[in-house]
Amino acid sequence: MSDSPPHTSLRFEVLEQAAEWFATLRAEDATESDRARWREWLQTSSEHQRAWARVEAMEQQFRRLQGEPVEATLNAAGATRRQVLKGLAAMALGGPLLWATVRHAPLAEWTADHRTAVGEVREVQLADGTRLWLNTDTAVNIRFDHQQRTVELVSGEILVETSPDLRTPPRPLQVSTSQGTLRPAGTRFSAHDQGDAIAVRVEAGAVHLAPTREPGTSKRLEAGKQARLTDRRVESPEPLAANLGWHNGVLRANGMPLGDFLDQLGRYRPGYLGYSHEVADLTLMGVYPLDDTDRVLTALENALPITVRRTTPWWVRVDIHRT
Repeated sequence: MSDSPPHTSLRFEVLEQAAEWFATLRAEDATESDRARWREWLQTSSEHQRAWARVEAMEQQFRRLQGEPVEATLNAAGATRRQVLKGLAAMALGGPLLWATVRHAPLAEWTADHRTAVGEVREVQLADGTRLWLNTDTAVNIRFDHQQRTVELVSGEILVETSPDLRTPPRPLQVSTSQGTLRPAGTRFSAHDQGDAIAVRVEAGAVHLAPTREPGTSKRLEAGKQARLTDRRVESPEPLAANLGWHNGVLRANGMPLGDFLDQLGRYRPGYLGYSHEVADLTLMGVYPLDDTDRVLTALENALPITVRRTTPWWVRVDIHRT
């Protein structure tokens, strides 16, 4: 995501300042001078006060988490107290986006037939021979009966390689989503729940897309095309973009803007991965493994004129390198 705060009412730099003060004041070596300077900062503007209030409110939410305290968990990973506190602040500043990395997942995701954690990619072969790849942070349910074969995309992204049904008569295969139904015809395709729409890519065969609220406006999406499905319509198809290769555990960048690549990479790691507008249009080439996103960031830093700033393991920002 670009370097802007998840809540637009507060500037990113002010949120970062609040995170720094949060860590400073709760550190064991905090002094009266630190507290005096914090009070001066706090009284400078109402924006500072709102940023500080957000940090404190989220800290209380963390303390109410069930199980092992968050600070203890982070300390077990080798973080110093100051890093822990800044980590809590950073996640607080991220609002709903970062809170989603530590909250309890919705019941529908926890109880799904198959699900993956953030950063995990998994292949599942269904009873009829259909192959299903689950991308990072994905949940699906499988519902096969005597009349039909249904894959429910609860959240995340899947790649489907269909197999003909050997039963007589053959049962139709469909993918049920939050926005509508996908009915493939001998195909290989992917579906990504982006919240406001389902992004569908067809690599082979064809897929019928039917919006939930306007099923009469369904469209057939042919191989080599991609489109977004909302609950009311199918947006205009576009030529298929390059395959990123995530089902093979990599991200392929063939002249990809760095900002787009970081948006994708951020899906495979918990917390916040942001970048400044100065680096967004840098061009990237290569194939990058997804099993260690920190190693990918280090490789990018060695290859491009950028600096990777790791405030905590969960709050990372990419800026242009300045000498």
